Amino acid sequence: EGQQVHFSVVDRGCGIPRREQKNVFQKFYRIDDSLSRDVEGSGLGLAIVRHVATGHGGRVDLVSAPGVGSTFTLVLPLPSARQLQRLKVERSQQQTTPRTTLGANPVSATHS
Repeated sequence: EGQQVHFSVVDRGCGIPRREQKNVFQKFYRIDDSLSRDVEGSGLGLAIVRHVATGHGGRVDLVSAPGVGSTFTLVLPLPSARQLQRLKVERSQQQTTPRTTLGANPVSATHS
């Protein structure tokens, strides 16, 4: 219980100034810096990553320094043994439950 998995992405690019670091997770935010103008993007990627991470009970950490680079770390909680067992039971129940399509008409076959 309480264990986590960490995924880190490290770059040795231009880095992110401290005053900009809190903003990089906002939708459509782009750092207006002559060093980063050549990098294309919409400013959505990190906002999406943070949204998904928090939706799963995790977080995204950032360590960065101008001229050194950046490390983004996605931290997600690992499920406990009890949670894994519950998921396993739920999945097996889903596999044995017949699936129906709403609004579908039954097909009948006739032989002549």
